[in-house]
Amino acid sequence: MSKFFSSVLILLLFAPNLSLAQSGASLSLSPASGSFIVGGTFSVSIILNTAGQSVNAIEASLTFPPDKLQVVSPLIGTSVIGIWTSQPQFDNQNGTLRFQGGVPDPGLITSRGVIATITFRVKSVGTAVLKLLDSSKVLLNDGLATDFLTGINNGIYNLTLPPPAGPVIVSETHPDQSTWYSNASAVLRWNNNLPVEGYSYVLSDRPIDIPDNVSEGNLSEVIYKGLSDSVHFFHVKALRAGVWGETSHFAVKVDTQQPANFKIEISPSSRTSSTKPVIHFTTSDSLSGMDHYELKLVPRQVLTETPKGQPFFIEASTPYIPELLLGKYDVIVRAYDKAGNFRETNQRLTISTPLLTILGFQFLPRWITVILGILLVFLLAYFARRILIWHREVHLRHLLGDIKDPEIVARLKQLREKRSEYFKHLAIILLVVASLISRNQVRAQSSLLASPIVTTVAEDITDQEIFYIGGKAPAVNSSVIVYLQSLHDGQTFSQTVEADSKGDWFYSYPNFLSPGRYLVWVQGKLGGQASAPSPQFEIGVSQTALQFGVSRISLEALYFIFVIIFLFSTIGLLSFILYHGHHARRKSRRLMSEVQRVDEAIKRGFLLLHKDLQAELAVLHQRKVAAALTSDETEKEKKLMQDLDAIGKLIEKEVKDVERLLERP
Repeated sequence: MSKFFSSVLILLLFAPNLSLAQSGASLSLSPASGSFIVGGTFSVSIILNTAGQSVNAIEASLTFPPDKLQVVSPLIGTSVIGIWTSQPQFDNQNGTLRFQGGVPDPGLITSRGVIATITFRVKSVGTAVLKLLDSSKVLLNDGLATDFLTGINNGIYNLTLPPPAGPVIVSETHPDQSTWYSNASAVLRWNNNLPVEGYSYVLSDRPIDIPDNVSEGNLSEVIYKGLSDSVHFFHVKALRAGVWGETSHFAVKVDTQQPANFKIEISPSSRTSSTKPVIHFTTSDSLSGMDHYELKLVPRQVLTETPKGQPFFIEASTPYIPELLLGKYDVIVRAYDKAGNFRETNQRLTISTPLLTILGFQFLPRWITVILGILLVFLLAYFARRILIWHREVHLRHLLGDIKDPEIVARLKQLREKRSEYFKHLAIILLVVASLISRNQVRAQSSLLASPIVTTVAEDITDQEIFYIGGKAPAVNSSVIVYLQSLHDGQTFSQTVEADSKGDWFYSYPNFLSPGRYLVWVQGKLGGQASAPSPQFEIGVSQTALQFGVSRISLEALYFIFVIIFLFSTIGLLSFILYHGHHARRKSRRLMSEVQRVDEAIKRGFLLLHKDLQAELAVLHQRKVAAALTSDETEKEKKLMQDLDAIGKLIEKEVKDVERLLERP
């Protein structure tokens, strides 16, 4: 690449400045289309149109399908390129080609200049697309290296087997050689207008092959069963008058695999308040490739009927943006490959009011949300009770006054009695109530393969949701009988639905099912013929609504009521806590200030008493030195020592009490 642009810059040094044209240069392929046989070759030229402007550098890059085409040689003998900055490069494994070159001053002006001619060999049948890449460039001769390329025209080519040189081959199971089929059994027939002695044939993976010279008999039909997913080639030749004739070839494309599994993504969420959700879906198919997508929206709480003659599924592309009402829906998407195989995926969509969406905790099941809400209310109630008790205590102490505070009264009593012991009893009762309610959800899933084929069935059915079932009919425009039997009372209900022109059938039960277990099976009918009943499968209908006579209250409504109660309870408890907490703290600060002053006075009284006791003990010690103490004096000394020790401890305790009172909320 650096060598290319270095060469371009050398050329541009001598290029004059030119004005830009209204339309840019274009690159195209010639021929742009055509039909070519397997084993043969064909040539394609890259054509340049400069739109009347002078250009001096060209880069052309293109891709081709390496499984169908092979580059034999890129010819540059006849080319408008004057200087090749590098030799043409091609890669038959990855299917790429690139040409780079320039034109000396005064540049090139052409309407149909050949850059290069590429010769391809056809390897396999199908459609081949030669695509010029966006990285291609045509630079103006204006001294600024302006990219002037604005138009690209690609080529599409049909690749077929050689015309029958021998017997003419037809297939009732795989009639079109360029089409993929999901049938793994191939029926092949051939004929010859002239009398023959026998045929030799073979099925291989090579487009061009020659059967051996051993006759398989003169039967003109063969059936191959259990073919693998691939492209198979049938080859046959006839023996006439002891001479083997030319070989005819026939392609059989088999793809029985479904497209890759995929998920449906809904924006902004599968539980949203938006009535125009964005539905995304995409997948891939490794063999035949993707063909199209079909979609159906099934309301789970409102019964809707598809108008007669209208298909049950509609063809759609991603992203799909429907306009819906509030409610629950099942989004069903079918992805079809080119062989007719399809993969079906569904996703629940709930459109609710903004309030329920905000408070619904979209990432949590609703029963967990309810439990968390109840626990939060209990926790707030506990804190509210503690705040109320504290507020009442502070208010009572404030009404009694400083001197009648229980702790102050006890300390004054100790001070008067001198040797009384200070004690305080504190009792705290803690009440913790926790209850967890768990609810097991019973899900009944059923996935049966029968004829008619059941591909869609409502799951997680509740008595507040519509039951539906659908699938593929054994024949187009046939009838499907749906049977629904209650295991509670044995009552059986049946309904006939008509398949549409594509063989799809769909049925919705007209009413809500009662809670319980049910058996469901289907049977096909075409004219006077009926298919065998499909295997039975069981579904469950859980109760999600309360029944009061003919009235029903859904869990959705109960949940909404719970949310309202929860909101008011939370707001009320928070207001209660804030109000009582604010007033209790204000009264407590005022009371603590008063208690602190009284407590300081008591501490000074204890210090004064301690000082008096020390003075009295000093007098006794002086007398003890001068003369022996009497028994009364000895007993008095002993009591004074005890009082001194007790008062010292009380002073130390008073300091801690003051600190504790200051730390109170």
